[in-house]
Amino acid sequence: ALATVAFAVPPMFGGRRKEGFTSHLLENRKVDTSLIDENSFGSGTITQKLDHFDENNKNNWQQRYFFNYQFKQDDSNVNIIYISGEQIASDSTI
Repeated sequence: ALATVAFAVPPMFGGRRKEGFTSHLLENRKVDTSLIDENSFGSGTITQKLDHFDENNKNNWQQRYFFNYQFKQDDSNVNIIYISGEQIASDSTI
């Protein structure tokens, strides 16, 4: 009985699942593009410091971001940020 319980528990590392908190259900997900106005979304990059704690490290990297203007209102400055975390980020997630 103890062996059954040991194999039923997901493998953990540092208090979390070995493969992270990603969901296999989101991988290779297809989005119905007929519902999306292609002129209202896209992506870009922001130059970020690689190491914010070392002033001598001048290395940078390009952080990718996605935007969606489909529900934008001219009289509003509301912005929503979605952090994909360990998930694969793509334009289909916004």
